[in-house]
Amino acid sequence: MKKETKKPMKKMAEKKMDKKKMDKKDKKDCKY
Repeated sequence: MKKETKKPMKKMAEKKMDKKKMDKKDKKDCKY
């Protein structure tokens, strides 16, 4: 049960990280 409650939080964090990575990629693409 504890693991299942932790998973959603990890997924949210991963989503945030992905968004940051995507934003950085977009900015890099714009520079070129």
